[in-house]
Amino acid sequence: MSSRGQSKACAATLIERKTRLYLAIKMPDRTAHSMEVAFGVAASQYPQGAFKTATTDRGKEFACYNALENIHDIKVYFADPYSS
Repeated sequence: MSSRGQSKACAATLIERKTRLYLAIKMPDRTAHSMEVAFGVAASQYPQGAFKTATTDRGKEFACYNALENIHDIKVYFADPYSS
């Protein structure tokens, strides 16, 4: 899915570092609210406390990082630009 063209739909992708578990959740658009909902969908599939941290890029969809930290009791980190 891509936000280019007619559709604004996109996918939130979550990857667990150690097991390399990959989750993709469809989002209607790239807004912070949609990311908050998508993360809630992912978190609801696992026991409380399964998610401890999240490392994200600096995209506009992560403007909700305070809500993610407070609601899901996780720590959100932002990757440095141009680092791998």
